[in-house]
Amino acid sequence: MLTRADVRNWVASMDCSNKRIINILSPLRAALQDAQHDDLIPVNPLFGWTYKRNEPPKEKIYVDPFNAEEQAAIINAAAGSTKNQCTVFFWTGMRTSELIALEWTDIDWKRKKIKINKAHTYAAKNDESTKTKSSNREIDMLPHVEAALINQKLHTLLQGGKVFLNPHTSKQWTGDQQIRKGCWIPLLKKAGVRYRNPYQTRQTFASMMLSAGENIAWVSAQMGHSNVLITAKTYARWINNNEQHGVKGSRDVWATFGQH
Repeated sequence: MLTRADVRNWVASMDCSNKRIINILSPLRAALQDAQHDDLIPVNPLFGWTYKRNEPPKEKIYVDPFNAEEQAAIINAAAGSTKNQCTVFFWTGMRTSELIALEWTDIDWKRKKIKINKAHTYAAKNDESTKTKSSNREIDMLPHVEAALINQKLHTLLQGGKVFLNPHTSKQWTGDQQIRKGCWIPLLKKAGVRYRNPYQTRQTFASMMLSAGENIAWVSAQMGHSNVLITAKTYARWINNNEQHGVKGSRDVWATFGQH
């Protein structure tokens, strides 16, 4: 019978990050839980247990945001569902894995909120919990995001629960790599914009909101950071001391963006 020690020895031999190990163990833990429920095994050896190896300090997050002209070029070069997806990318601060897992039931149209409570990575067959506890959050649905999501209803509302699907297959995106190859790289080439990976849309959101004077606590909450100090450390060069309140700063940015 499989034991916790067996799994510990197995993952200890892997040459990968703790995040990767978590993604690998997640489907195994779920399968063992199903086996226990079906009385195939007496206990789930992974229940309540996680593995974490000592890792060297992480390198500083590289922030290379898209400017307003680049964002406009990308949005203008996109069409249909891809245009909507890019708008939501740029104006919510969601991670790629969170956007892939987003469902229509996560959108509260009346309160203009979007619930972020799951993620989908390439290593997993099914949706998983978000990256960290603080990543489990509600974010504001800004007016331009709302408009994009309303338009997106025409593309995926009747095809299932996910808001954004691979337009080539009408199935859920499998991960960041598929988005990069399937639409992001060709789109940036078409727009004539220097390549950065899709994750930089998240960095773009934070940097442009802070540059506009948006309240850092609001930005931190939108990003799902565990505390404001992380936000301040990562985006120090973009912080404008003339802080706005609520989403006023983001509306100012959108007004500027719309002129390009």
